[in-house]
Amino acid sequence: MIRITAKKNGFRRAGISHAGTRDYPDGRFTPQELAMLKAETRFTFKSFIEALVASSRGALMVSACCACSGLIVGVLSLTGIGYKFINLITILAGDSLFLLMVYLMLTSFVLGMGIPTTPAYIVVATLGAPALIKAGAPQLVAHMFVFYYAILSFITPPVCVAAFAGAAIAESKAMETGFIALKLGIVAFIVPYMFVYQPALLGIGETPEIIWAAITAIIGVIGIAGGMQGWLLCSTSAWERVFLLIGGLTLIYPGLSTDIIGFGLLFSVGIVQMLRRRRAPIAA
Repeated sequence: MIRITAKKNGFRRAGISHAGTRDYPDGRFTPQELAMLKAETRFTFKSFIEALVASSRGALMVSACCACSGLIVGVLSLTGIGYKFINLITILAGDSLFLLMVYLMLTSFVLGMGIPTTPAYIVVATLGAPALIKAGAPQLVAHMFVFYYAILSFITPPVCVAAFAGAAIAESKAMETGFIALKLGIVAFIVPYMFVYQPALLGIGETPEIIWAAITAIIGVIGIAGGMQGWLLCSTSAWERVFLLIGGLTLIYPGLSTDIIGFGLLFSVGIVQMLRRRRAPIAA
């Protein structure tokens, strides 16, 4: 009643600044307040206790994973292994840009696991980006490359904190959820390589080049997603999945010849899928 009266008199909530609270304009109610209007959605003391129990159980697995990853990060920071490792992979890669990117990808996974976004970027940008810039990559490309893989450690087993949090909510197996997350996000593991080979994906270059790179990349991502999931217009066969994967990769990779190959592979699969859908019996 106090809340409703305050709204009618034109007052707004003041003096409340705890997490999860929003300052709504006059005449609007919070979801919690609207939930109190119906008995089945009303927040009672019993439901409050149940929510505390459920959230505590869900946080146990995530907390354990964060604690383990914190130990690994602490060891890397205190011993200086991270800096030595960067020097080592630079020597091992030699003049090969591809090998350097593979080594930096693995290093970014390790350095970024279990760390929030901003600290993860700071760590990998300090250690990994200079090596890629030294190899000839533009500064923006180098930073985006290591940043992508540092964040992707959140869905990369064995320390996939985001997947573990999702598993706790869905009450599913933690590691199985992690591998499913890895499968669903497979395109994100490929795109950073294309940043290096095709800087136009990051808006570096002439406008027509940037537009063409964006179009082929979008179509390529659709092809890779269809190949990974086994579905485009309908269920795909083994050879169709292979064609979709190869076609998607060649479309993302820069070059006119690779784009022609990619369009050809995806077009052939699309034609076969359309014919198959037309022949399929219509369900009653």
